[in-house]
Amino acid sequence: MMEGKTLNILQTAVGKCCAALHCAVACPLRDSTSPADVAKTILSKDVPAEILTSVSTCSLCGLCNQACPHGVDVRNIMKHARSSLIEQGLLDSECYRHLWVDHDWNVFTLFRAQYGLDYAYRDLIKDRCATLFMPGCVLANIGPELVHRAAEWIASRFQDVGIVLECCGATLDEMAAEQRFADYSKKLWTYIKETGATTIVTACPTCHSRMTKANDNAGVEVISLFRLMADAGVLIPTSKDRTITVHDSCTDREGAVGMAVREMLRDTTLAEMRHRGRNTICCGSGGLVSAVAPEVCEQRAKERLKEVNEVEAETCLTYCMSCAHRLSRAENDSGNAASIRHVLEFVFDLKVDHREFEAKARALFEGERGEENIQLLNNSRLTA
Repeated sequence: MMEGKTLNILQTAVGKCCAALHCAVACPLRDSTSPADVAKTILSKDVPAEILTSVSTCSLCGLCNQACPHGVDVRNIMKHARSSLIEQGLLDSECYRHLWVDHDWNVFTLFRAQYGLDYAYRDLIKDRCATLFMPGCVLANIGPELVHRAAEWIASRFQDVGIVLECCGATLDEMAAEQRFADYSKKLWTYIKETGATTIVTACPTCHSRMTKANDNAGVEVISLFRLMADAGVLIPTSKDRTITVHDSCTDREGAVGMAVREMLRDTTLAEMRHRGRNTICCGSGGLVSAVAPEVCEQRAKERLKEVNEVEAETCLTYCMSCAHRLSRAENDSGNAASIRHVLEFVFDLKVDHREFEAKARALFEGERGEENIQLLNNSRLTA
């Protein structure tokens, strides 16, 4: 039987959505099916293949919400439609198992364990501290050197800095595991408050968005690393002869982080893409689509790179490492003219090797060690 909240959201969508398709026109990733039609189909439990594909490959990026003149929360409808598909057995939740961040073993903890990153971060992991640096799962795994440099920079401005390597829980939310997300978030905040931290510095826009909106964050200030840097007068060191464009994260439509990054680029020749800020489009990594249709992710990344080329930018900067990795993969595959760089790569003059990371990520599940890691995932348990 369909869970009560999901049922209510889908039924409300049928009545509220007028099927004007502003959302479909605005989003280059959606088909012409209205949210009302999606909801009706899911409620009927007679779901054709095209609706299953539409829901399971939705980026959940929120651009549709920006376009709807009636304030329909299309993203939430698609997320709960996904929840219903899982409940009906039409979408297998096991495809997301490697992203179950509420379990002891997931792709992020496996990577850190296999390549010694937990040990590398040992000096920053503290039981008690005043300030917690939250770099985000992908940045912590792809760019540990960047994380250490950022932690040093934060420590020069705050006393007693520690690190929290846990995920913000975004993957649980995007796989529509609402209760698991709520339970995980509660555990995360319990841990944070046990450290005594009164400040969290985020480096991931998704972490920043979720931590600032969390119900449990009373008494804890959440601030972006890039806002701190902009306020401190840090400039991104690039030549005025180099044209830069910025790919905004979907989770930063309000511009809390993107505005700070642009302040850091004030001495740079900045060329803005058609889709930016509130109207930015997904890099391809949103919505956990890679778990069900990796080829769709690649195509979306290539569509984004077309806009980079339109403004003739030599470099596309992003402040989300997940976006940087997805766009870099597409850049390498398509021979795109612009280079994809994370902001911190410029700030600290360090280069991330996305090909090396990709090879290491694949190696997690190859050979005898890969079989062991798959068993760890299959036998993983909820974290205490």
